[in-house]
Amino acid sequence: LAVACFDLSQFIQYHPAGRVIVTDLKAKERVMKLMNHENTEVTKSALLCIQRLFLGAKYASFLQA
Repeated sequence: LAVACFDLSQFIQYHPAGRVIVTDLKAKERVMKLMNHENTEVTKSALLCIQRLFLGAKYASFLQA
């Protein structure tokens, strides 16, 4: 799950329409649920993904995994 969240955040950052595609697939709700996961790595990756989703690639490029 952590790898999937990280991959989604990379997709959002590097694909020109990444935010739109992820939003259309309703992935935001699924990733938000993972922010309460018992595994800290999953929680960290989910938080990074949501940050990039909200901020977009232009403003979230400084975020590191």
